[in-house]
Amino acid sequence: MYDLYEYLNAKKGKKYFEDQIKPFSLISLYPDIDTSRKLRGNSRTIGDADKDVQNAIIDMIITIAVRYGLSYKEISYILLTTKVESGFNPDAAAGTTSAAGLAQGTVGFIKDALTKSEDILGFQLDLRNEEVFDAEKGCYAIIYSFLLNKSKVMENYTSDQSEYWEWLYLLHHDGAYSLGKYLDGTREKSADGKKWALYITKHLSVVEGLLKNTEVNTKFKLSTGNNTAFKNKNYIAAISPFPSVTCPNLVSDYNKSLVFIKGVTDANGMTESFNAIAGSEIVFTILADNYKELAKATGVQDTDKKHITLTYTVKKGDTLSAIAKNHGVSVEKLARINKIHNVNMLRVGAKLKIPDSNKNHGYVSRYVSEQTKKDILKSIGVENANAKAAIEYSRSHIVLPKGSKSADSEKQKNLIHIKTTTTDKSVANRSKNEPEKHHTTSEGKVKKISIVNDFEPMVDFSKDIPLSLKNLVSNHSLDVIKGIMKSAGVHRIMITSTLRTAEKQVDAMYINMKNKGIQSQLDYYAVAGREVVHAAIAVGGIDKSKESQVKKAMIDKVKSLQKDGRLVSKHCVSLESYAQRNVFDISKNLLPAALQRAFDQAIKKYAKDNPRKIKYISPFENRGEPAFHVEIVQ
Repeated sequence: MYDLYEYLNAKKGKKYFEDQIKPFSLISLYPDIDTSRKLRGNSRTIGDADKDVQNAIIDMIITIAVRYGLSYKEISYILLTTKVESGFNPDAAAGTTSAAGLAQGTVGFIKDALTKSEDILGFQLDLRNEEVFDAEKGCYAIIYSFLLNKSKVMENYTSDQSEYWEWLYLLHHDGAYSLGKYLDGTREKSADGKKWALYITKHLSVVEGLLKNTEVNTKFKLSTGNNTAFKNKNYIAAISPFPSVTCPNLVSDYNKSLVFIKGVTDANGMTESFNAIAGSEIVFTILADNYKELAKATGVQDTDKKHITLTYTVKKGDTLSAIAKNHGVSVEKLARINKIHNVNMLRVGAKLKIPDSNKNHGYVSRYVSEQTKKDILKSIGVENANAKAAIEYSRSHIVLPKGSKSADSEKQKNLIHIKTTTTDKSVANRSKNEPEKHHTTSEGKVKKISIVNDFEPMVDFSKDIPLSLKNLVSNHSLDVIKGIMKSAGVHRIMITSTLRTAEKQVDAMYINMKNKGIQSQLDYYAVAGREVVHAAIAVGGIDKSKESQVKKAMIDKVKSLQKDGRLVSKHCVSLESYAQRNVFDISKNLLPAALQRAFDQAIKKYAKDNPRKIKYISPFENRGEPAFHVEIVQ
């Protein structure tokens, strides 16, 4: 019997012949795969991604789709659409069109997403240039496309009509605005569109069944960043106990009662198993050791505020578009949140949830509200709680299908591995020291209990950096960066580049010349770098047939400049020079968007306070700089 992953995994498709590839194809514009990305394909060919990559993308699509309130059938449809379009290869690109990425979005699709995604997703989705190959953005792109197309199809069909499901794919394939042209007789359905729409609808019930009809035993594992088990740690899991046949269960749906499961991690840092259907939400909370005392420490009074959802009762003559307009939200958003599949049919007396137009577009965040945290503490008898003090960690997690390995670094099935940034030393001390107690002063007032933000920042290196080059980054440099990370609240970074040989420097320049254009490198580099680019131009530039000759000319030029004491890049220096000044790049894209600016500001502050010790080039202020570029004097 198939599991969901086996059923969806795509085989490698056919590669385009050289004479088929058009100049505007992204295969021509970006022929090389960015190997610094964890989720990447092996080539631009559909389906050419490792099984672990495909499965991780399946998991990501499910997680995002659940958070946007989509039904099991809709999630299954999106998964099949992704299989058809890209075979779950985030780096796939068409040879005869500009289509690329997981959603195979064209230039027109990308332009529309830039302006329309804010209303549909709640943020601006930028897929321009190489961003279209980013796996996470690709998952959002395929869901954005589905939601946009759904809003158009709902105007003419209902979900119980076969045409509804056919057109959901046809609009993705033929263009989001083709339905009206078809209905007025000015356009016909494309043959490929009809073929793949039929494929999707044929397999839809199987995928939906595999997704929603199997109970999954999910465990959590707690450890430090160095994989030291976090044992004897109090936790609470909140789940909704009532399975739904159409939509995943969400803890955030306050119309449903919840079950709270309290436990303590075992010697391996493991929790007990939680049994739930794939797609269900689990809010997992880690309590402080002395949570009962910390909850009382500041004397916070319980205002007994309940979660309030604005509702509207449908009256005779109401239309969904009028209700949406009156409350400042889109029709699509209102229909999605209320599970309305026909926008032209409203039942008088029905109560509609009205989303806050200034907040989350119906998206269920990973971050847990203060009210939910208080409810969790209330479930174990802690009233009027200062949840911020008593809770160390609380996040929303989506249960992934049976066999999922994407949530655990060691690839154990259906295990969500939470690597805390608590130090190994702190974990060891827990067994030696009693938790800090609740005390009062001689006047009877509550003493403040210190809450230490005790985490050890972690610095990773890109897999393509050999150990010999990793070791060139000194402990002093790492200490400086870790101090900056702590001040910005950044727990983990990845260094993507350190010392470069002349050959590595030329490889980087040549790839950028091909992907971004020769002019971009002339604009980016100073005089010495421009001389290397001109050496390339003189031999053949980015002519594929002359690549080896071009690279040789560039390497010779770099070495010649080095002999004259002229540098092409601060990365490309002698071992002696690097020992005096460590130069490295830190990935911007691997940091959560919310922390990128905070990290940038923290480095700037350190550089301003220590101008002779560090030089910094910001990716936000220097065009063409893709990373946080840091130079630390030893």
